[in-house]
This record gives sequence, structure tokens and C-alpha cells, in this order.
Amino acid sequence: MRVMVFGTFDNFHPGHQDYFRQARRFGEKAAKRFAAKGAEASREAIKKAEANAAMELIAVVARDQNVLRIKGRLPHEHETRRIKKVRMALKDIMEEGVVESQRTRKSLSGRADTAGQSVFRARAVLGAIKNQWAVLEKYRPEIICLGYDQKVDMKRLKSEIAKSCLGCKIKRMRAYYPKKYKSSYCLNT
Repeated sequence: MRVMVFGTFDNFHPGHQDYFRQARRFGEKAAKRFAAKGAEASREAIKKAEANAAMELIAVVARDQNVLRIKGRLPHEHETRRIKKVRMALKDIMEEGVVESQRTRKSLSGRADTAGQSVFRARAVLGAIKNQWAVLEKYRPEIICLGYDQKVDMKRLKSEIAKSCLGCKIKRMRAYYPKKYKSSYCLNT
């Protein structure tokens, strides 16, 4: 299951981190449901399919030129700095996912079981400069998770999804302390 998130991720803050966590959890649940559908009806087969469900989170970081064109201003941080911060945050999210997965298996079985551990990967990529929708065709996500306040031309997004024959779901994530954690409030440069 491939989940994609988009953003400028300027002045990276805990709200961005929570956005990634929510997208990861949503993707993991969807991957488990999908794997269980394909498994035999036996409880053991379903558990095994859920444990081996692969999930990938791709964070698309907006290019400086596109931010200027869309928002009318450049981000406070250059795209190379922003993508480095996103990569570090995704590394933390991957480590959290492994710990949570082991903790869940331990509580169910009474011991930690790393065999059959679900596969979770995450990566950050820069968006395209000329065609911001090109990442959809290139990475072909099954789910797109949008930020709670992310302004998106939904009609165009759905059109691009249909044009690429993706058939992916679009899910809007919850806010994480929106009065406190918003890039425009968190100027740390």
C-alpha cells in the first residue's frame, strides 16, 4: 500500500510530524484490510497476511518555484533544507512504527515476535517543477492523505487521478493543535 502526502513543510514542526503519523497509521490499516481480503478465511492466514502487509509513505516536498507560484512568496527555508528535515522526521516515524509493531505483537503473544514483521518504508522526494501532478504517475499511490488545512484543487486532483488510472482514495487528516502548530506561526529562522 503506497500512501502519499504533500506539503511545503516550511518551518518543520510537530504538526507536520503528526501529519506523517496519521498518514502512516491510515496506510497501515488500509494495507492490513487489503491483505486480509486476499487471504484465506482462516484466522491464522489473515493474521499472517496482516503481519506481512507492506506499506510505503512518500512525502512530496514542494519545490521553491512552485511555492512562489502558488502562495505568492518563497518558503522561509530552501527546498534542500526542507527535504532534509522531512527525511529525518520520516526516519523517526519508521522507527516508531517498528517499536509499535513489536509492542503490539508482544502484547498479543506475550513475547516479542519479529518474524513476519510488517514492512514499512518511508521516503521524501521533491515535487516536479513544471507539472506538480507528475508525482502521481511516477509513484502511483493507492492513498493520498491531505493536511487538515491544505488547499487543493480537488476537481483537478480527481481529474489527474482518473487520467493516471489510479483509482486511489483521498483522505483528509485531522488537525494537531492548529492554534499552536502552523508553519506561519512557527517562524524559527
